[in-house]
Amino acid sequence: MSRSHKLKIYIRIAFHFLTIIAGMAVIVFLFVYMQSNASKTRQTNNSNTLLDEMFATLDDNEKTVKMLTDHYNELNSSAVSSMTGVLTYDKLTTIMKMESTDRDEAFKELYNAISAEILMVVDKNGKVVLSCGKDMNGQNISSDTILGRKSYNELINDGYTRTPSKDSTGRSYYLFSSSIKDDDSKKQYRLVTWNDCDVLEKEIASLDDVDRIIGGVKAGTSGFVFVVDGETDKFSYFVNGDNEYTGKSINESGLSTDSLKDGYSGIQTIFGIDYFCTTKVRSSSVYGENALFVIAVPMSDMNAGMPAAIWSAFIFLTFALLMLSYSLILGHDLILRNKTTEHKHLISILNKEYYYSDCIGKKILPVFLTGIIVIGLVSMYTQTMNAISRVRSQSYTQMEEAKKNLKLNKGATSAISKYYDKQFESKALMISFLLEEQPEKLYYGDYGEDDIHSVTKENKDGTIEYVKDENDNQEYSIANSPILQKMCKEFAIDEILVFNDDGHTVAANDDLWYFALSTNKKDQSYPFRNVLEAKERTYVQEAQENEQGVLSQYIGCRYNYYTYVDADGNTCYTSKEDYDAQNKPAGNKNENGKNQIKKHDSLIQICVLPERLDDVKKSTEVAHVLAGMPVAGGGSMYAFKDDDDHTVIYSPNSREIGKPASVAGLKNSAFTGEYCGFRRTGGQQIFDDVRLIDGIYVSSSIPVGSMYKERNKITFWTIIISAVFMFALFLMLAVSSDDLEKMFSELINESENNRKKRSEKGKTKKYNSGSQIITVEMMSGRKKRIKAVEARWGNDIVPWESMSPEQKFGTVVKIYLGIFVVYLFIMVIRAKSNADAGFLIPYIMSGDWDRGANIFAFSACVMTMLTIVVVTWLIKFVLDRITFSMGTRAETIGHITESIVRYGSIIGGLFYCLYMLGLNAASLLTSAGIMSVVVGLGAQSLISDLLAGLSIVFEGAFRVGDIVTIGDFRGQVLEIGLRTTKIEDASGNIKIFNNSSINSIINMTRRHSYAVCDVNVDYGEDIEHIEAVLNEEFPGIKSRLSSIEEGPFYKGVATLGDSGVSIRIVAKCSEKNRIQLSRDLNREVYIIFMKHKINIPYPQMEVSFRKDSPDPETSTVQEEKQAEQFVKKQRKAAERNDDDE
Repeated sequence: MSRSHKLKIYIRIAFHFLTIIAGMAVIVFLFVYMQSNASKTRQTNNSNTLLDEMFATLDDNEKTVKMLTDHYNELNSSAVSSMTGVLTYDKLTTIMKMESTDRDEAFKELYNAISAEILMVVDKNGKVVLSCGKDMNGQNISSDTILGRKSYNELINDGYTRTPSKDSTGRSYYLFSSSIKDDDSKKQYRLVTWNDCDVLEKEIASLDDVDRIIGGVKAGTSGFVFVVDGETDKFSYFVNGDNEYTGKSINESGLSTDSLKDGYSGIQTIFGIDYFCTTKVRSSSVYGENALFVIAVPMSDMNAGMPAAIWSAFIFLTFALLMLSYSLILGHDLILRNKTTEHKHLISILNKEYYYSDCIGKKILPVFLTGIIVIGLVSMYTQTMNAISRVRSQSYTQMEEAKKNLKLNKGATSAISKYYDKQFESKALMISFLLEEQPEKLYYGDYGEDDIHSVTKENKDGTIEYVKDENDNQEYSIANSPILQKMCKEFAIDEILVFNDDGHTVAANDDLWYFALSTNKKDQSYPFRNVLEAKERTYVQEAQENEQGVLSQYIGCRYNYYTYVDADGNTCYTSKEDYDAQNKPAGNKNENGKNQIKKHDSLIQICVLPERLDDVKKSTEVAHVLAGMPVAGGGSMYAFKDDDDHTVIYSPNSREIGKPASVAGLKNSAFTGEYCGFRRTGGQQIFDDVRLIDGIYVSSSIPVGSMYKERNKITFWTIIISAVFMFALFLMLAVSSDDLEKMFSELINESENNRKKRSEKGKTKKYNSGSQIITVEMMSGRKKRIKAVEARWGNDIVPWESMSPEQKFGTVVKIYLGIFVVYLFIMVIRAKSNADAGFLIPYIMSGDWDRGANIFAFSACVMTMLTIVVVTWLIKFVLDRITFSMGTRAETIGHITESIVRYGSIIGGLFYCLYMLGLNAASLLTSAGIMSVVVGLGAQSLISDLLAGLSIVFEGAFRVGDIVTIGDFRGQVLEIGLRTTKIEDASGNIKIFNNSSINSIINMTRRHSYAVCDVNVDYGEDIEHIEAVLNEEFPGIKSRLSSIEEGPFYKGVATLGDSGVSIRIVAKCSEKNRIQLSRDLNREVYIIFMKHKINIPYPQMEVSFRKDSPDPETSTVQEEKQAEQFVKKQRKAAERNDDDE
């Protein structure tokens, strides 16, 4: 090839490459552009959602702090107010007049009854006159060293301090007070409690820890939140990994002031890294009124969808290069065979003619169409996987946020529960103290007859008897006690029950006067007997259903009541003060005349209905946490118990709460610890990502329609752009100008001239399109390229120069497939090493997804079959190389092993894919076995035909287009079905064979068929004369019979028959012309023999006398030489061409 021609070809190829590169660039640019816009919109929505969620958490925490503080204040204010109802002015003055030891003892009783660290009485100036818990007598709490004037004024005016005060040890206290007035209000004292607030402050600090909440927010894989003070333009909070820039100016970071606007979203460079930022303004008690909360996501996270673009571009590149490669192979083949392209005139532009090459266009058109389809499917698939991966990644972020919040709230729930248990325990102790000090208000109130009830009990024999006390007096129980009702209201509780020392109720604020503590250890009230028997001071029970079936929480504390017997023998109640007076050293009779006062150990039980705590605790519940976590795309969060039914804890549809997960459309297979899959509910398809978090299953669910919205748009434009560029490439390859046609003709002439020069020098190298790949002409006239039968079962590798264009293209396709497989594994390994939470390959390989027709099953099937193909090919490659040099026995073993591997892998892969697609392969086999028994012998032939059909296809005994002889029928294979095979003979007759009946096959598929002419000559004829005649006449035969492709050839003496010598003449032809050409050859030979008076004997016995017979015509010396040369020439031809004997 001349340099000018090479240059033109190189320029044309380079131009084609530029077109391909341009197509790739446009596809990648389009994808990146659309993906970038979609990512920015999506990230803006996600960031706004995260910020709203974070703000909602902050708001909930502020509400919880307020509720905790209010409850704390109400409880302690109520306690100190109730205490001043006991510690009257007169009682206070009495205590103050006591001796020091007695005074301290009396005041200590008050101290023990109230849950405070310090109890004191101060005068109107703030001077401490009595104290317990810490000796502060004589000190002035209004001084700066203790409270300070501001806090003291809050204590006097509001009844409590608004900010905690610290003592010398660093402990924090809130102070509460209530006035103690005399009747004429001339003198005034205040009862003051110092209540430890470390627990409360710890909870408040946890809830108010904005830095912790902000630092826990994760956007995407590595996004974070920072806060800017809008007044100073400094970072109020900026912590990202090891980098902390809190307090620094934004000017040092590179952050522009444009981003410091409410609602901003865009790209900002912060400390040298590009982030996509979303800003919202919110007033904060921690960060100020004009705090800007910004979510920053690295741009590297935003480009997570790039592999999908790379896949689409890679597939486009593959098919574009295949089109280019195939066109170059076809062009090279035409030049070598000295054939010009069959072209049609298309159009004239600017005095140039353009032609469409039919032979090239027909070949590359299927590649073009296949490429468009594959690009569309790959784009759809990669976009689908990208969407699922993105949703899983977002779901993982939300799950981690939910896990963090649930963990924090679980701790908060426990802390708040303990806090409230402690507060209600204090209430019970205060009520017990008040009733011990003022028993007359409980036992001797103004009660009606309907409020006093006799206490009874049921004996083992079923009889009922009245309960009597130790003095043999009947016990009574008071219902609807006004004092208990008043205490319920003051202390914000629902029920108060007072028991006697036997466990029977003696007073109640409601109608539950008949209740008695159970003696059955399994009952709800039994544990309170430990308090009744003075084994424990208090007992706080978890909320549960009581004997009446009401969900409630009970707190019990020790209660002592005091009785004596009056002059009439009646049991009377008195106060602890009288009991203490009786036990003074002065004697057994106190000044009130009450003799032998007895102390009884008993119990007071208060009840709190859990709904009273709902407003406080609801912010710590799963439902509240998940309800405040909106999911992008109109999705929702769900929560399920880890029980057999996976009961719904939270659902956006309140009717599903409390019901099994199946009601919401989720199968049991979804609850494996980590699951994602699809379900249909409410007329739409939902994608679920379910994970086990701290003992509960949490699901992030999103409608599939919103999840795939971007996929369809990007796939559509990818197909359009690919089709445009591939069609342009198709036109460039299949359409040529007159200049190109001229150059093509010159190349053909140049090739022919070079061949002639080599021929003159004796170095002729005849072009061979490949002895292993041949062209067969079908009976219909259509030509088909197939592999020669003798080459199908060997291990020989066909050299590139001996391959046909189709075989070369097939080799190129295999190379690209190999590159594709390598690229696929590299992408998987690379993606796995850099995988985020949304990476799907490990999940697909785990097999935890639902069996059925879904994207995960399809992916697993593709991965399985691809692995099978690669492994099978590797095994075949290794076996061929090993057995090639080890003899025929080793090759036989190798072929058997290859068949076992091929059949086993295909059948195993098929069954595994059926299993992954939701079909039970074992059941299918069982059903098939049962069906075969039912159908009986009639079905056996059908099954045999099907199995034989599969064997023909996989073993490759013959293929469509092959020339075979089955039995005595010879013809060309038209169709191979699972049950039957159709074969057409040269006469156009089609015979249909059942596959199971094909048990003896002769495959005669070669490049050509042979027409055979066997003719007898008389024994008296000179064979050399006949050979000289044939040598002279053969060129004429070929010129007259156009169906002869090569020949005719003289094959020599075939047989020595009874009546003559049989010689054979053959000619190469197509299979469809074989029979007719045989007839034509017979005619031509007969005419020649008649012309040269060569006798053809009859099949009869002839008696003759040689002396009377004419002498046969003998060959001349020249004919003998010609015959000898002819035979040698024909023998050489016979070495290259085998007939069909």
